[in-house]
Amino acid sequence: MLCRGVSLSRHPSGSGNATAGGRTRSRKRGDTVALSRGSIERPASSSFCSTLVGSGDRTVLLAADPGAFIGTGEAEFILQNLKDARNLTGSGYCAAVLVVTSGIAAPNQIQCMNELLQCSSQIKEVIAFGTSGWSAKLGGVIDPLDCSQPVPGNTPTRIGDICVTPFASNWNCKQASWTEQCTGFPNVCSYPMADYDLDAPFLFGDCVFTNHTGGDMALTMEVTEAAEMANYPERSTGIANYTSFYWGQTQNQGTNELYDVDNSARPVVYNYTQCAITSSQFFWSGVPWDAVARNYTAQTINAATGLSLTQRDVIAIPYTIVRSNSDYVHVPVKRLSGDSWADATPFLAPDFLLGYPYAIISTSFAIIQTMANRCTAANGDSSSLCAFTIPYNTASS
Repeated sequence: MLCRGVSLSRHPSGSGNATAGGRTRSRKRGDTVALSRGSIERPASSSFCSTLVGSGDRTVLLAADPGAFIGTGEAEFILQNLKDARNLTGSGYCAAVLVVTSGIAAPNQIQCMNELLQCSSQIKEVIAFGTSGWSAKLGGVIDPLDCSQPVPGNTPTRIGDICVTPFASNWNCKQASWTEQCTGFPNVCSYPMADYDLDAPFLFGDCVFTNHTGGDMALTMEVTEAAEMANYPERSTGIANYTSFYWGQTQNQGTNELYDVDNSARPVVYNYTQCAITSSQFFWSGVPWDAVARNYTAQTINAATGLSLTQRDVIAIPYTIVRSNSDYVHVPVKRLSGDSWADATPFLAPDFLLGYPYAIISTSFAIIQTMANRCTAANGDSSSLCAFTIPYNTASS
């Protein structure tokens, strides 16, 4: 389905390789993503760009993990569906899709993207995708705006749910003391305080990334619509058992709320008014930091759209434009007394071997369905070029 594209893998060590595979229907130039932030003022030579990315316009699909975390790379199923794939080892090749794995963490993606932007005239659009931990529920399970009761609503986020957004913020944009950050401990229903937050640009420069073009939003909506129509597999038995135990603990030890744990439900696609990227070099977890991230998310969406959201209206998601839920950012909670809450016991650690592969699959479905829709529009509904397959064992535990 992805014919004549390119896969470029760059690992933290700096070594890399490239594979080619995906021509799809061309977009009008005015409808593509504008790479204004971080673009190189002096583009590289055409020969350099032919070596780096091949020749001709292409869609860049950017992932981080090449397989270092659990052995399954975030782009693995994209690569499996490339057709006519070829390695780029120094000579140019006419390609329409560039699949990039940069290595885990923002600095690797930044360096990799900066290198690609030297050839920005040959990049039509960028879809960054991957996995991350999510808030367990829209607005959180408990929230320091009111610790006397759980946040209303009984529908949790589920492993494999997807966020599509062009907006992001830097979770690390703060100046705080240890005492401020630990205010309220050991009550997990507390909000870490700071002297300065992400709205103090003199600390880091830009901490909230809301600039967008009509092309950005058009691409965002196209991917959102494709993600909503994709035919996802059911979650595995292991994921079902894990999430049932998670929400059982949350209900029985803390909130006394009956949550709608429907593991057969298809992944929910959250749009740019409900979620945003909260990026960090720090793999944070816990209820207080989840509240901070949701607050940052609300501020980012408000700045970008003119809405008036609070941390109770959104989901916090670290890092990039298409993110799937691989785990929850805090363990189940229990009520101690009154307004005091703690981690539930026995401690339920995240099971990345269950959630991570399914999250990779759901993002892959969203991305490939986007490409398949374009392929169908160009070649007709019956075209075998547009078919794709992503294997998944629902009986895994």
